[in-house]
Amino acid sequence: MRSVVLLVFAFIFLLLPGLFMLTISGSTFSIALGAASVLCVLGSVYFASRPGRKNPLKFISFLFPIFAIILSKGYVVKYLHFTVGIAAADLGNLFDLLFIAQLGLIAMMSYETSNAIRKVATENGYDELELTAETGKLNNFSFGIGLLGLGGAFLIYLFITSVPTLQINPIFALLLFGLVYLGLSRFLARSRRRGSQA
Repeated sequence: MRSVVLLVFAFIFLLLPGLFMLTISGSTFSIALGAASVLCVLGSVYFASRPGRKNPLKFISFLFPIFAIILSKGYVVKYLHFTVGIAAADLGNLFDLLFIAQLGLIAMMSYETSNAIRKVATENGYDELELTAETGKLNNFSFGIGLLGLGGAFLIYLFITSVPTLQINPIFALLLFGLVYLGLSRFLARSRRRGSQA
C-alpha cells in the first residue's frame, strides 16, 4: 500500500467522528467539540506530511468525541448536572465511528513510520524503487495487524454485549487472556523469524 493512500485513509477515518458531531442536532458545546476534533485532524495531517516533526494532534483529536460521550451519559451527567445534549441513538453511532477512527489512527502512525524511514533511507542513498516496495510491505503489514486487532476487539465486544448474563470467573478470564496472548506472541515471533531467514 502506498504511503499517500494511508494518509488519505487516515484523514477520512479520523475526520468522521468530528464531522458527525457537527451534523447531529446537539448543543452548542457538542458542535464546538466537533469543530475542535476536525481542526485537530487537519493539523495532524499537516504535521504528518512533514517527517521529523512530532504529531500529538492525532491522539488529541480522539479526546473530543470521547468527552462528548462522557458528558452525555452516566455518572458525570448525574452528579455535575451538565450534558452535551447528544441523543442516545447518536451516541451509539458516535461510539461506532470511534472504531473506524482507530483505523485512521493506525493508518496515520503507519504513514509517519514509513515517511520517517523513507527520509533517512533517501538521505543515505538507498534505491528509490526498492525503498517504495519495502515501505509498501511495511504499510501492508502494520495496517493488516491493526485491522486484525480491531476486528478481534470488535468481535469480543459483540460477544460480551450479546451474552450479558454470562458468568465468567475472573481467574478463568485472566488465564484465558494469558493463553491467547502467549499463543499470539509466539505465532508472531515465529513468523518474523521465518521472514528474516528467508
